[in-house]
Amino acid sequence: MRKLWQIFSCLVLILTAFAIWQEIVVVRAENVEQKRVLVLNSYGQSYKWTRSIVDGASSVLLGQGERMELTIEDMDSKYVKEPAYFPLLKEVYAYKWRQKPFDLVLASDDTALQFLLQYRQQLFPQTPVIFCGINDYVPELLQGQEEWYTGVAEVSDLKSTLETALQVQPQVRHVYVINDQTNTGKAIEKEREVLQRQFPQLQFHPLEGKTMAELEETVSVLGEDSIVLLLVFFEDAQGQVFSYQEAAARLSARSSVPIYGAWDFYLGHGILGGKLVSGFDQGRVAAQMAVRVLEGESPAKIPVVRESMNRFQFDDVQLRRFGIAKEQLPPGSLIVNRSYSDQKQVLVLYSYDPDMIWEQHVEEGLSKELAGDESIKLVHDYMDVRRNIMPEYLQHLYELYRTKYSQKHFDAIVAVDDAAYQFVQNYRQELFPGVPLIFAGVNDVGSVRALRPGDPVTGVVENIDLRGTLETIMAVQPETKRIVVIQDTSAVSMLHRQQLEEEWPTFAGRLEKVYLDDLNMWELQERVAALKPEDVVLLLTFTQDRSNNVFTIEESCRLLAEKSSVPIYTPWDFYLGYGALGGEISRGSEHGELTAQQLKRVLSGEDPRDIPVLWEAPSRHVFDYQVMKKFGLAKERLPQGSVILNRPESFYEQHRQLVWGTSAVLTCLLAVIFSLYINIRTRKKVQKSLAVQADTDQLTGVFNRRRGLAELKQIYARSLERSKAMTIIFADANNLKKINDQYGHTDGDAAIIAIAEVLKSCLRQNDVLCRFGGDEFLIILEECTLQQAEVFWERVEKALRKKNCERLENMILSVSRGMAELNPQEPVSVETLVHTADQRMYENKREYKRVIARIQ
Repeated sequence: MRKLWQIFSCLVLILTAFAIWQEIVVVRAENVEQKRVLVLNSYGQSYKWTRSIVDGASSVLLGQGERMELTIEDMDSKYVKEPAYFPLLKEVYAYKWRQKPFDLVLASDDTALQFLLQYRQQLFPQTPVIFCGINDYVPELLQGQEEWYTGVAEVSDLKSTLETALQVQPQVRHVYVINDQTNTGKAIEKEREVLQRQFPQLQFHPLEGKTMAELEETVSVLGEDSIVLLLVFFEDAQGQVFSYQEAAARLSARSSVPIYGAWDFYLGHGILGGKLVSGFDQGRVAAQMAVRVLEGESPAKIPVVRESMNRFQFDDVQLRRFGIAKEQLPPGSLIVNRSYSDQKQVLVLYSYDPDMIWEQHVEEGLSKELAGDESIKLVHDYMDVRRNIMPEYLQHLYELYRTKYSQKHFDAIVAVDDAAYQFVQNYRQELFPGVPLIFAGVNDVGSVRALRPGDPVTGVVENIDLRGTLETIMAVQPETKRIVVIQDTSAVSMLHRQQLEEEWPTFAGRLEKVYLDDLNMWELQERVAALKPEDVVLLLTFTQDRSNNVFTIEESCRLLAEKSSVPIYTPWDFYLGYGALGGEISRGSEHGELTAQQLKRVLSGEDPRDIPVLWEAPSRHVFDYQVMKKFGLAKERLPQGSVILNRPESFYEQHRQLVWGTSAVLTCLLAVIFSLYINIRTRKKVQKSLAVQADTDQLTGVFNRRRGLAELKQIYARSLERSKAMTIIFADANNLKKINDQYGHTDGDAAIIAIAEVLKSCLRQNDVLCRFGGDEFLIILEECTLQQAEVFWERVEKALRKKNCERLENMILSVSRGMAELNPQEPVSVETLVHTADQRMYENKREYKRVIARIQ
């Protein structure tokens, strides 16, 4: 009883402590003061620069948890430039936030700062401002309001970019500068003028007052002594507005020379690179300053960040295009789109999920057609829109892919089905600018016909043969009077319905038609169970019922077929094997094969605009034997050349393996007898080979550490028994880390192999060499004194010098060594011998480093 009372008391204490802890947590949560921050963007988040600033700021501010409420507002000043715009915005913001004061405003770019300098006191009185992305910043800009403002100046480093350009392209004499006349462009123009004074040996050619077409023509004919410097280009001479990606991609596609830049939002879209300003870093650092202010620090006491935070960044695609080696770039350069192979990178974007049979069939066709072609690498991604039907899902996908593939270059995009095709068409300019698109299985013929002549798009339309399927129904079941069409209410299903309506006039006098397209699955099952013998079902696309229950393709067909009293026809192969009879079948694998053929043409350099869209993929009559048998349908009624699946095999087909197996038994017996004989002979060889492999270092071919230590113990014992001296040498390669860092691990391995060959060439017959580990070797010299070992080492150094003279590489082979002699009259242990040699080797290595340091 006492023990039970103790247990009960402990439980009460634990529950009480937990309740108190919960109360503390709730109180603390309630006491956390939430800070409201407004991020005011000069432009819109459709611009990568603005989006990068927001991402950088969000990475810091949203990391503060629930104590931070973030509001993002875009002024869109790139599109609206009239003087009256600021006063109108001020009135809108005054009404919009009249009851929502902010604790801090974070302003990105010049226009937002100018707006706040003019209206902050009226809109956000006593509210501090942190700015970033400000061009040509001077302290006088904040005159009279310094106590409320601080931030990050946008400092480009065109000088470093040009110095790098001249380092990798010393022949350059002409710099063609592209810059527009927007407010940002005009601010940057001053930096370009300074640049001309810094590089008097170069001729600068401002490309001002030109249209995009004129710029494309100019950069397409430049010689090897020229480069292009792309500053800011939002708008051409005709007022046509371009996104960052579009401007860089169009100019790069035509330029005969590398294009250098000043901002990272152009990187990955056509510029070679440079020392680039990062919008993410601007937003991140500004947000860090904002946190300090929100925690009580005065903006006036936080200096404006005016030093450059820029980094050298380059695009591997452009480096390879213009033959510029990575070794020529400044140390620590960031390289995007880096590829370690010459394989063409292709993104295959599927509309649905990997379990969708149609997607699997398309993938099988792609793989079959591309099998054995090692020059193409497919990257598969699944949008999974069937299970994510909310409209905002596509926006989330866009944000995901924008981050996921921002540093990934693709040579082509394959879009499978309508959702993927529409998604890529909507966002391709931002996600994959300039990348050709090949589509597969697209039903929306109208959108394909609406392609503009300049769109780099081709593909295979999924034009199912509904007329052929209806004619097949009439041939197989001529008594049919009514077609019951089952489909869901998706956009793809509506396209199929439209296609069926276009074909229907040919059959209107012979058949009746009824649609079952807005029912629950259980209602459909009841309907198909009650159908009459003169009815048939035409199953189109059905993956979701009226109550938004989602079904897999095979699941929907199987549930209907289990209840249906009549055959189910279909135009698709993915329903076969799950209860559908068949019809004029469109096969996903053939769509995949045809798409892969077009893909190969695009990757070989052919313009996708010159490759005709395939409007009709081939189809064939395919039927399921088991379903035919279930409904008593005669094979003779099937169209000629029909393929019949799941047909039972004949006796020979069922027992073919047994027949052939029996015939081969005697041959196998003879082969077994012969193989046993061969096995006996070869077993000893195999065992011997395995023993050698177990004792051998795979890289150098000499003994490994285990075998080396075993040999050492044996020679040690013999030396003591015979009263003979022996010497061991520890040898360690010098500068191997430097070789690995400078030339790569492949050359580092080659250095180790070369040293092993030198050591092995100097050995006597009874000497032993093993790789002790990494770049260390152990040499065992039996019946050898320390003096004799020194003579041996002179041979080694002579061989190393000869090896260095013979090698074509710049690597110099050098080895440090440490020796230890076993004196039989005063023996020490093997471990002591090894330790002594190891210590002397390190002393030798330190001496080597001191000598090298004095020489350098």
